[in-house]
Order: sequence, then structure tokens, then C-alpha cells
Amino acid sequence: MLSSFFSDFKENQARCLAVYGPPQTYVNFSGFYDTLLDYMRKNAFEPSAMAISGKEKYHDGKIRPFAQYKTTITREKFAGVSSLTLWGSRKNVNIFAEKEYKDIEAGMSSNGCKCYIYERVTSEDLTLEWARDLAAKVLSFYGAVYGIAYTIPYRFAPDLYTEGFVTNIEQYPSQAEIERISKWAHFMMEVRTSGVFPKNCLREVKQFNLLSPEHIDMLVGSVSLNSWIIMSRNRGRIESFRDDFYIWVVPVKSLDMINEELGARGLLVSYGDFQTPSGGPIGDSYAPGV
Repeated sequence: MLSSFFSDFKENQARCLAVYGPPQTYVNFSGFYDTLLDYMRKNAFEPSAMAISGKEKYHDGKIRPFAQYKTTITREKFAGVSSLTLWGSRKNVNIFAEKEYKDIEAGMSSNGCKCYIYERVTSEDLTLEWARDLAAKVLSFYGAVYGIAYTIPYRFAPDLYTEGFVTNIEQYPSQAEIERISKWAHFMMEVRTSGVFPKNCLREVKQFNLLSPEHIDMLVGSVSLNSWIIMSRNRGRIESFRDDFYIWVVPVKSLDMINEELGARGLLVSYGDFQTPSGGPIGDSYAPGV
């Protein structure tokens, strides 16, 4: 399983939070910008670049798409903006250390159905406190219905992984693993097409999972997910997070076992290869190249 594969790489990890929701007509880009700049400042990052895209009305009255990339960080009015990405680098104490402008990246879009934040770390430095605090900030400006926090090797492009895309495919253990991850990209395409993000959808089980009441009520056989988790310590624990969210904390050693059991029951989108039935609106209709 990929969790075992990822654990072999300790030196170039990224810890990530990704939250998902339906396409939204209004997204609070100002809140996103202010929150991320404040987070960078408090955690010794220097903002290094930003990118915005959207549509704007020109002098001739026509509305056209626009995209801008800036190395000077400025607060915008964000009128007509549909996506915003921010990058930052660590403030290095060692003057001989190589600086990386993508030590932290955060992105949000109105039609991309996601908001994500990841930062480069030198170990699997993922804690419940980090996930909980960052999720609380994100949920203050983004209408999410689901989220996950996890670590992956930096080489696998954490920003693309949130979408279900893979890079450096020759370094994955099998084609089946690539197809398993890619199922999420198919699912996200369906969400954008339908405009609906199912509130009881699970991509796969990660170390920290941000769940709605609909998630914990979904059936695992004849019992609710909440009851199923409580039945065994190996399945972790559910903690209240807000009135409308819970956090499912899962032991790392149990991830493969839980994903296999829930995936085989058709409760996970990212389970098996393209020929394996899985959860979500697409079900088993995947096909290579689609």
C-alpha cells in the first residue's frame, strides 16, 4: 500500500491539509490571503510569490479570462478572482543553506472544489495539534464538507496529489497504485460537472480525517462508521471538532488494514485499480485515459 511506500522516505516530506467542498459562487479569498500570510509570519516563512486567475471586464465591455504571477506579494481586492495560490520560503538561519521558494504552498479556488496547504518538513512531522489548528483556520473562510491531513514525499508534488494527479510515475511501486490515486481525479471531475460534493464521500483513510455528521453515520455493514471505529482500538478514535465536524484520528500502523477493509466494502473512492469497483459517484466506470 502507498502508506508503507511513502514511509520509506523521511528526508523530503511534505505535511499537508486538504479540504474539499462543492463548487462555490462565493469564496473568501481575502480571508484566505490574510490567514495564510499570518500563518507564514508566525511560522518563520517569507512570502515569495503568488498567482491569481479569474475573469475581468475590459474597456470594450467584454469579459475575458486573466492570469497573473507575481513575486511581490500584494493584497488584492480579488474581484473576479477564481483561484489564488501563495508560496513561501523558510527564513534560513544558516546563510549557506539552499533556499527553496516552495517550502510552503497554499491554494484555493471557487470551481476547483478544494483548499490545500502543504509545507516541506525534514521528517513526518504531522501532529493532531497542527491539523486541528490549521483546519480551524481554513474552515473559517472555506465551505468544506470533508478534509484529510497526511504526509507524502515532496517529490510527488503535494499540490497535484490533492487533486488525484501523479508525478514521477516511474517511482511508484505499480500501475495499480497510480490508478488507485488517479480515481480521485475522476471523482473531482464528476463533482465539478454535477456541482455536488457528497457529504459522506471518503477519498481514503489518512492519519487525520475531517468528517461531517453524514460521514460518521454512513454504514459499515450493519453499523455506523462511528460505531465501527469504537469497536476496536486499532481503528483509532473520533473526536468532536466543531458543531458540524469531527476528526477521525487513525494510528499509522492501522492505515493499510482500515483502507483495505473499507475499500473492499465500496466505501472509498481511491481503492484498487481502474477495474476494481469503489465508492463515489463514478463507482466502477473508470477506464484508462478517461
